[in-house]
Amino acid sequence: MITKFIHQERNPPTNPNFYNTAISALGWQTSRWFQLTAETLGGYFTNEYGKNYVRINAICYNQDNPNVDPWSTNSNTPIITNLFGPYGLGYIPATPAELGNWTGGNAAMINDAINNGAFMIQHNDHGRETGWVDPEYSNSDVEELTNTGLPFVFSINCSSGRYNMPSECFAEKIHRYSYNGQNSGALGVIAASTVDYSFVADTYMWGVYDHMWPDFLPDYGTTPESRGVMPAFGNSAGKYFLEQSNWPYDLYYKQITYAEFHHHGDAFTTIFSEQPQDLTVSHDSTILSSFSSVNITADVGSLIALSVDGEIIGVDTGTGSPISVLIAPQFAPATVKLVVTKQNYYRYETYIDVVAPDGPFVVLNEYEIDDSAGNGNGLLDYGETVYLDMTLHNVGSDVAEDIEVSISSSDPYITIIDGTENFGNLGIDAMFTIAGAFRIEVSNDVPNGHIIDFELTSVFQETTISSFSIESFAPIVEYIGFMIDDTVSGNGDYLWDPGETVDIVVTLENLGDSRAFNVAGDLSTIDLFVTLNTINSQSFGDISSGSTGVAMFNATADTNIPESHLAGFVIDFTADLGISGTGSFTTQVVGYLIEEYFGTFPPSGWTREGGSNWVGSGGNAAGGTSPEADFYWSPPRTGTQRLMSMPINTSGSSSLLFSFKHKLEYHIGGYTLKVQTTSDGTNWNDVWSLSPFGDVEPELLEFEIINSDVGSSTFQIAWVFEGNSSNINNWYVDDVILGVGLHVNGTVSGIVTDSETGFPIAGANIAGLATSGIDGSYTFETIPGTYDITCIHESYYNLIMEDVVIGDEQTTELDFAMLPSNPPENLQAELLNYNEVELSWDAVEIVNSEDSKSIDLKHKSSAQTITRDFVGYNVYMNTEFLEQVTEVSYTIPALDGGNYEFYVTAVYDEGESSPSNLAVLELILPAPTGLTADLLNSDVELNWSAPTSERGLSSYRVYRDNTMIAEDLTTVGYL
Repeated sequence: MITKFIHQERNPPTNPNFYNTAISALGWQTSRWFQLTAETLGGYFTNEYGKNYVRINAICYNQDNPNVDPWSTNSNTPIITNLFGPYGLGYIPATPAELGNWTGGNAAMINDAINNGAFMIQHNDHGRETGWVDPEYSNSDVEELTNTGLPFVFSINCSSGRYNMPSECFAEKIHRYSYNGQNSGALGVIAASTVDYSFVADTYMWGVYDHMWPDFLPDYGTTPESRGVMPAFGNSAGKYFLEQSNWPYDLYYKQITYAEFHHHGDAFTTIFSEQPQDLTVSHDSTILSSFSSVNITADVGSLIALSVDGEIIGVDTGTGSPISVLIAPQFAPATVKLVVTKQNYYRYETYIDVVAPDGPFVVLNEYEIDDSAGNGNGLLDYGETVYLDMTLHNVGSDVAEDIEVSISSSDPYITIIDGTENFGNLGIDAMFTIAGAFRIEVSNDVPNGHIIDFELTSVFQETTISSFSIESFAPIVEYIGFMIDDTVSGNGDYLWDPGETVDIVVTLENLGDSRAFNVAGDLSTIDLFVTLNTINSQSFGDISSGSTGVAMFNATADTNIPESHLAGFVIDFTADLGISGTGSFTTQVVGYLIEEYFGTFPPSGWTREGGSNWVGSGGNAAGGTSPEADFYWSPPRTGTQRLMSMPINTSGSSSLLFSFKHKLEYHIGGYTLKVQTTSDGTNWNDVWSLSPFGDVEPELLEFEIINSDVGSSTFQIAWVFEGNSSNINNWYVDDVILGVGLHVNGTVSGIVTDSETGFPIAGANIAGLATSGIDGSYTFETIPGTYDITCIHESYYNLIMEDVVIGDEQTTELDFAMLPSNPPENLQAELLNYNEVELSWDAVEIVNSEDSKSIDLKHKSSAQTITRDFVGYNVYMNTEFLEQVTEVSYTIPALDGGNYEFYVTAVYDEGESSPSNLAVLELILPAPTGLTADLLNSDVELNWSAPTSERGLSSYRVYRDNTMIAEDLTTVGYL
C-alpha cells in the first residue's frame, strides 16, 4: 500500500478524464441527509469546476419518492437548503425532482465508473463491515476492479472501516487491492469504524470538503488551515467543523463521530483533483561548502524541501520570486536533494552538488531592477526597458581577476540589449556592485505574473554559473458591466424606452498587476432598432491594477422597437503597448418594470415602512453600481421594516423575472431577511427568505416570481428585515431588475471555425450579442423564439443560420464554419521602362448572396446562407494604401529607385480580406556614365553621359563629398 501514495505523487495519472470525474454512490432516504451530502458536493464540483459528477443512486425504502418528497423531513433541513439551495450557494435545486435519476444504481455501475477513471468516490447511506447497503457494493465486488488510476474513497456509512475485526473490512479490502500485480482499488479511504449517525456524519463531511476546497463554504473558516486536498487533514478539520456547528441537534452523537472516522493511508497523501502541471523552478547549480542558504525560485505556494541522506536540512515556501532558503551548512563532497511539490502540480526533484571552492569562486549575490526610465516601481512591467544593478561575491580562496560577466535567457518574452559587463578584480570574500550592469527589455505581450529565468556566467580564472529569476507584470483588462443612464436626454428612470436617447456607461476592470495606459473602446451593434450616436473611440483613461475605468456611449432606440426587445452590443477596447480585449452584453429596451440603482434614496415613488433603518449608502458593497440601499443596525428597533417599491402595473403578466445583488454583514443573527410582494399594500407574500448563520458575500440572486400578486395593476415588491436590528450590522441591496413578459433564458453557444482549416476563429461577431474567444467559442442568452443568426468576421463571408429555434431554459448548440473571403493570389510585379511597375493577380472566387445550402445543426434542421458582396481590390505599396480598383491589374508610374513590397486585398461590403502574397521588387534607376573631372585654372569642370534611358528624366544633381552642391541641371556638364 505504501507504493500507492508514493507512485501517485511521483507519477500521477495522465488521463484528463480521471481528474474531471468524481463519483457519488448514494442511497436515498427522505428522513436523512444522505442525499444532501452527496448532491451538495456534486453541485459544487459541477458549478465551480465543470466536472463530470457520476451519480449512481438507489432508494433505501420503497415508501420514499424523491420525485415528490422534499430534500429531507428532518426539522433542521431548511438550514441546509437555505445555505446550499438556489437562494444560497446554488449547489442544489429547490427540489430533488429537478435532478432526477434517483434509482437503478448497482455494483456493476460503480465498478465501471471507477475503471473508467475518477479522482474520488463518495458513498452516503447505510453500511456494514464488508461494504455498502445502497447501492449494494461489497468486498466481492472489489475483485472486479481493473483500474490503474486510484480514486480516494469517502465511505460515509456504518462500520465499513471497522479495522479491528478479525477479517478484512471493506476499507482495508479496497485499499489493499491490486489487479494483476499492479496497484488498483483505492488510493486511500476515510471510513467509520463503528455505527455512524446521520446529520452529525453529514455535517462532519461538509467540514472535510471545506478544508480541502475552502471555497466550498466560502463564509466559513477551517481548522487546521487548509493545505490543499489532503484527506487526513480534512478528517481532522471535519471534526472541528462538527464541534462548532448547530446544524445537527444531537450533541451526544458528535462525541462518537469524533472517534469513529479514520483515515486509511499516509497522513500526507494528496489527492490530485486537476490535471497536473509542471512547476517552474530555478536554483543555484551548486552549493558551496559551509554556505547556509540556497537561492531557489519556485511557484507561489509550493513546498520546498532540501535533504541530505534522508535528513531534511531546509524547508521554505515558494513565492514565485527568488528566495534564499536557509539550510544547515554542508561540506564537500556531498549531494543535496531538492524536492518541490504543490497541489495539482508534478513533483520537481533534482540533486545539487556541494563543492569546495579551490581558488576564486564568483557567485551572484543580489540584483535590483532600475526602471527609473519607466514607471519607477522597481518591478519589471510589460514593455519596459530596465537596467539591472548586479552585485557579485567572491566566495573563493583567491582573488578573481578580470571577471567577464554575461547574462542569458531563453525566455521568448525577454530581449537582452546589453548582456555583458566587466567586474574587474574581486578580492577574497569581497562583493562589488555595478549599477546598470545589464539592460533588458520585456515584450509588450508578456503574461501577468510570468517568471523569466536567467543564467549569469562569470568568467575569470574559472567559470561559474548562477541563476536568477524575475517576475514580470502586465495588465489584464476585462469588460465587467454596463449601465443605462437616461438622466440627460431621457425621462431619468434608468430604463431605455422606445424612441429614447440614452448613455450606455461601460465599465472595464484591470485584474492584472500593472497599469493599462490610454485605454479606449469602440462600441458596436448590428441591431436594426438601435442607432449608435457615438461613432468614435471613447477613452477609459489609464486603469491601474485593481481599478475600473468607465466610458460613455450615446445611443437611440427606434420608436417602433418591438416590445421587450433585447439589443446586443460588443465593446472592443485597446490600450498602449498592444493591450486589447472584447466583451459583449445585451440590454432590454422596454420591459423592465424596475431597473433601480439607488442613485437617490429612497428612489422616486419608493417608501419605507416600520422604521428608518433603511438608508442610502455611497458604496458598492453588494457588488453593484454605486450607490446602494443599506439596512443599518442603528437605531435599534425590533419588528418588521420594509423598503417598498412604487406600485407597478403588471396587468397581463403571469410571471416576472427578478434579480438583485446583495451582501450581508451578519453580527449575531436571530433575524430573517425576505423579499415580499403585495397587490394591495397590506397582505404580503414571501418570494425569498434567509435566516442567516454568517456573512453573505456579494452575490446576484435571480429567480422567477409566480404568485397571486403578479398581474395586478398595483403590484409592489419589498425588501424586508424581521427581528431586532441590533443583531445585524448591514444588509446591502443594489441593481434591482424586475422584468416583464418573456423569459430571457434561452442560451445559444458554439464554436466558430475556418471551414477550410478547421482552426478556431477569434473575434467573430455573432448576432451582435457575442464575440468568439481565442478558442472560437461563444455563448449568449436571448428571448426564446425562432431566429436567423448571423456570424460576421472581416476575413470571412457572412454566414447566416436560418430558422434557429431557441427554447426556454434550453441551450442551442450552433457552430459556424466560416468560408474565408480569400485574398487575391499569384500577385506579380513587373518592371516596365525602368521605373514603371505593373501589378497583376488572379481574380478571387466570388460567392453570391443567393448561395445557400442545407446543413444539420446538431439534431436541428436549418439552412445557412453565405453572404458578402464583392466591391473591388485595394492596392498597397510598402503597407501604404494606393487605390481601390475593380480590375485585376494596376500600373504604378515613375517610381524612385529603392526596394518595394506590394500586396493586394479583396474588398467586400463588410471589410477586406487578408493580404495576398507579397510581390517584392528592387528598382535601380540607370545612372549617368562616363563622369570626368578636369581642372580649369582654379575651377573643376565635370562632364558625363546621359543615362541609357531618358524616360522621365527631369534634371541632374551634383554631389561633392556626399554633399549636394548643385541641382536642377538639364545639361550633361557642370563648372
